[in-house]
Amino acid sequence: MKKYIILFFVLGCASNLKEEAELGDAPEKMLQKIEDVTPPAPPKIEAVTSKVVSKKSSKKSTSKKTSETKIVPHKSVAGFVEKWPFSVGEKVTYIVRYGPIEGGKASMEVAPVKKLDGEVVLHYIARVRSHKFFDLFYKVDDTLQTWVRMKDHLPLRQEISQNESGEWGRRVVIFNQKIKQQHFYSSTTRPKRETKVIDEKHTLYNNPQDMFGAYFFSRFVKNPKKITFPVHDRFKHWNNEYVFDGQEEIKTKAGTFLCNRYKVFTRVQGNLEPKGDALVWMTADDRRIMTKFNVKIRIGSITGDLVEYKPGSPWAWPIPEFATPLNLDPSKVVDNDT
Repeated sequence: MKKYIILFFVLGCASNLKEEAELGDAPEKMLQKIEDVTPPAPPKIEAVTSKVVSKKSSKKSTSKKTSETKIVPHKSVAGFVEKWPFSVGEKVTYIVRYGPIEGGKASMEVAPVKKLDGEVVLHYIARVRSHKFFDLFYKVDDTLQTWVRMKDHLPLRQEISQNESGEWGRRVVIFNQKIKQQHFYSSTTRPKRETKVIDEKHTLYNNPQDMFGAYFFSRFVKNPKKITFPVHDRFKHWNNEYVFDGQEEIKTKAGTFLCNRYKVFTRVQGNLEPKGDALVWMTADDRRIMTKFNVKIRIGSITGDLVEYKPGSPWAWPIPEFATPLNLDPSKVVDNDT
């Protein structure tokens, strides 16, 4: 499970399902109202009127009015950038390899903004699908979705649909930000075994990100050489840290990019020993696009290389006023008094 958590964290892998009906529906108590929302108007503009003195007549000066425009900035939060590193419709696609073998494709995208139980939310979707040849050995067909609150980028809902070589299931997690509690539900089925159901509630500490939204959240951090913040997944709190490991030019099918290279360390609740078994390359510009990743597993490594990048369309939503703390002391990852 640990390798999948890290892979979801640095990539957010997921994909289209073969048979949605095979996975069953989430119970009614885990349903939430998700609806479309109309994008906001462009940012407010203040008109500034000034007088321009004409030099054509020395006897009697004349004046005319001109208008300048000034965009009212959104409130910034210390430690974070002040403009979006991505926009609606952004999509990245990777070739995923298991050692030297090309296993399949994975993608991540920023879907249109929604409303979830009345809250405006960002909607992130990831998909992974193994190649037909690789299906003979281990088939992967997964989809991961996360909805995070627009105003502060805190998660409100996560869904995972999994179909992997005879094992299929669904996970739904509801993050109740009012009472700081998550409700975790999962149902997993294996051949010739009883369906395993987990239905638990746990307290949230320090406004953590969920494992997929964490990638997008990291792109907002202002200092590219120091990125660390809390994440919550499967009843555990994590203190994730991107350790800057130098710059490198990465050549991909989507282009050549100057990138910051990071070692990703994860410190799990109850075990502060860092696990640095992942490398991530993110562009050294304002977009912070992940161009490459490498995750070590017991039998080798999983790597991903960017093959396609679609930037998406500009939008007028104000940037979130982030609530997740940066540079949190790992020993206080489950302390709400920090």
